Amino acid sequence: MDYVELRSKHAVLAYLHSLERNIISVDIEGEYNLHEYGEKVCLVQIYDGEQFVLIDPLAVEQDALKKLFENSHLLKVMYGAASDLSVLKNGHDIECKSVFDLQPAVKLLGQVNLNLHAALRLYLGVELTQKKKFQRYNWTKRPIETEAIQYALDDVRYLLELKDVLLRQLAEQGTLEQFFLENMMMQHKDYTRIPGQRLRKSREFDALTPDGKTRFEGIFAIRERYAQQANTPPHQLLANQDLFMIVKNPSSVEQIVFSPKIQRDLIASLAQEIRAFLQNN
Repeated sequence: MDYVELRSKHAVLAYLHSLERNIISVDIEGEYNLHEYGEKVCLVQIYDGEQFVLIDPLAVEQDALKKLFENSHLLKVMYGAASDLSVLKNGHDIECKSVFDLQPAVKLLGQVNLNLHAALRLYLGVELTQKKKFQRYNWTKRPIETEAIQYALDDVRYLLELKDVLLRQLAEQGTLEQFFLENMMMQHKDYTRIPGQRLRKSREFDALTPDGKTRFEGIFAIRERYAQQANTPPHQLLANQDLFMIVKNPSSVEQIVFSPKIQRDLIASLAQEIRAFLQNN
């Protein structure tokens, strides 16, 4: 399908000014500590009912993204928006406003854990080709493959139509107010996430002794610093299971086999700093 690509702040602002309606469907492709360090938005897909638009966040000024997502006068129809709102907040300090997430509507209609493709199949009879390779695709690479772009655009192609169908069914069911409430609650949620937050909520972390938790925080901080320096996902430097093994049994640091993909001098320095920390803790 044809699309317009916006690669500057001026182009983004001009597009927003040209919109005849104050509603768009939007989706994000991002990097989530899979190929590089940290989280960031790598592609923004928009459909405004007339044309498809792509914004390249790696080429566009940060302020342009803010103008789009923090515009409270522009309704943004999304599906399963939580991860997008999170990466906007944690990767770019952007708080998305006027979000209209359709996933709560699907849940209120009795369909739990339906992804977008399944929802489109159920409510619109639309069958999209699911490409598993794009679920872990490296969206930081340029140029983006044509097939990947088409896959990304499909995620916004039918959202406006899906919105109309879902709102009609919610009205018939008498749950429109609950849907609006859930959307409002979602937008008031704080999506700030601290590095390592998920690990600290794990059973393994809860089972650690106080000394073990102290070792965890120290080694985690060391790993985080080296990963940022190397622009590498932290788990590729030191796997989470190996981190916990060292925390529980400090002598096991000598048994760790580090990835051969990482520079030897970096690994040597990382291992040396972990050993030094363990000797003092």
